Amino acid sequence: MKKLKLHTLRTVVVDEVDQMFKLGGTADVERILRGTLRERQLMFLSATIDEHIRALAGREMKEPVEIGIEPEQRTSRSLEHIYFKCEERNKIDMLRRIVRHFNPERAIVFINNTTDIAEIEAKMNYVGLSAGALYGDADKTVRSVTLRRFREGKIRLLVASDVAARGLDVENLTLVVNLDPPIDAEHYVHRVGRTGRMGRYGLAVSLISPKEEFIMRKFSRELGIEITPRNLYKGEVREGDALPATRSNASSGRTAAKGRERDTESARISESGQSRRPIKDKETNKAGNRVNKSAPAPSRKKARDQDRKNKGAPKWLKDKQNNQ
Repeated sequence: MKKLKLHTLRTVVVDEVDQMFKLGGTADVERILRGTLRERQLMFLSATIDEHIRALAGREMKEPVEIGIEPEQRTSRSLEHIYFKCEERNKIDMLRRIVRHFNPERAIVFINNTTDIAEIEAKMNYVGLSAGALYGDADKTVRSVTLRRFREGKIRLLVASDVAARGLDVENLTLVVNLDPPIDAEHYVHRVGRTGRMGRYGLAVSLISPKEEFIMRKFSRELGIEITPRNLYKGEVREGDALPATRSNASSGRTAAKGRERDTESARISESGQSRRPIKDKETNKAGNRVNKSAPAPSRKKARDQDRKNKGAPKWLKDKQNNQ
């Protein structure tokens, strides 16, 4: 728009620099930097800096200096990391239970697939938890209105994609929920960084299916943090990921014990040469007739002959003969 004279600038700050150079804005940022004087102060800011950004800083800056605030601590010290394990189909209901239990003033729910945002938003509103959606493809005006309502407390849950994982600072935001696990440790850092800011307490909760549990171990190892498993049982958050034994589990255990006792008794009877089930003298032949094995041989032979004769007869005739 040619409203700014770049040669008059004395300081240029590029926030979230690693993301700025990944979203297709590289040409715009470089054009701005070329329009400024070489004597200006240039600052790159981000929670995650890779080798590409370091190379870019070496090219654009003279004698660059890297300043890190506790660089070994990738996440805030006042942030607690936990995860709940549940089946994929139960994640939305588990989200409802977690919000009811921790009762945060505001919370952000991160998902990976934007096609699920409308469904999750509708279900949260249906159960009485006011929710709004925030994603990159939404209209800019809609996103501004949603964020304003979230800051004002008119929306309690913000169901969002990774577009809300950076540059968003909301007061009294004490809970972040990963309904879907982040794609890597870097995205996890930015997501959970929305809470626990400026030394305040924050809670990062991840909902994972059994097949996704290895992701939590991977993040814990790469980031040097402890992500502890928890389970929600009868409205209480307990340590570990195994549910305590319920009444049905106990009864099934008693049933299994009784079954083992019966098997043991059966084996004991077999060893003593006895049989638990008496052998029947009568058996059924192919035609459905009862055959008495203790009968004399001619009677059995007559029954077998009759069976062979009836083999090709129609069903109504077989039934008639059997009734006779």
